[in-house]
Amino acid sequence: MDYKRMIDERNASGYINHLGINVLEIREGYAKTEVEIGDGHINPMGAAHGGLIFSLADVTAGSCANSFGNKASTLNANINFLAPAMKGKKLIGESKLLKNGKTVKVIDVEIKDESRKLVARGTFSFFDLGEPLFED
Repeated sequence: MDYKRMIDERNASGYINHLGINVLEIREGYAKTEVEIGDGHINPMGAAHGGLIFSLADVTAGSCANSFGNKASTLNANINFLAPAMKGKKLIGESKLLKNGKTVKVIDVEIKDESRKLVARGTFSFFDLGEPLFED
């Protein structure tokens, strides 16, 4: 599996670039991402917006789901926001495969700040589309 290509292509995605998310690592059943919280990411209370945290979790889980080489689409997501994350901090997402079914993958995601404080935790389900990520 060409994990470097997966990382490069995901990092070239418009939405990921817009948010400043960086995919750091993909291997079978695992992915790691990060984002630095900037001015455009904060809510009126000065903390990272829940949408940023959810997007980071979805990108992290999606990268894990794609780690088997097929395209996958989010079926369901559940996230619990556990602590605020403030501007200037870095958020790190890590995902691990919980179930690798024939068509459904279930993935656990943790979002932590740079001090390793747990900011959010989620469970994401993905449908394996059965189509390879790369045509060649």
